[in-house]
Amino acid sequence: MIRLSTPRSLLTLTLILPACVVAQGETPLGFEDIVADHRKRADYTDCGVVQLDQTCREELSETERCLLAAFADCAAAEGRVEQPTVEGDPIIEVYFVDPEGGGCSVTRYQDNSADSFKGDYGDFIEFSCVSLSEQAYAPQLTCAAMIPEACQTVQEWDG
Repeated sequence: MIRLSTPRSLLTLTLILPACVVAQGETPLGFEDIVADHRKRADYTDCGVVQLDQTCREELSETERCLLAAFADCAAAEGRVEQPTVEGDPIIEVYFVDPEGGGCSVTRYQDNSADSFKGDYGDFIEFSCVSLSEQAYAPQLTCAAMIPEACQTVQEWDG
């Protein structure tokens, strides 16, 4: 039972409560809803899905190569990269290469909802990145990887 003893506490409850209510028939957005909404912006080439493990790779996956080629050609493309954290929690990233007014940008959506050590940020995050590049394999120095560069957080959601 909530006890309201002063008009001030009633006012506080009145101001806070509507922000916590979801309209009837409306559902909170999930990660796949957020990605599907972005997908409506263009006719994206499907670069596929890759499930990576925690080992050092000598070569990029076909999905990563497809995204890098799309960025180099400034062609609309989408690809999904799934990789576990050190603890084995799945992290999902969906990349969109977006041609825009004479140039290209990259939008990266990241699903951290299953990461038990995700820290103090949203379950789902949208990043805007300037480019994609390839980190080449160098024995005992670096692993092959696709690197999103100069990314900034656009928005965060909780699932």
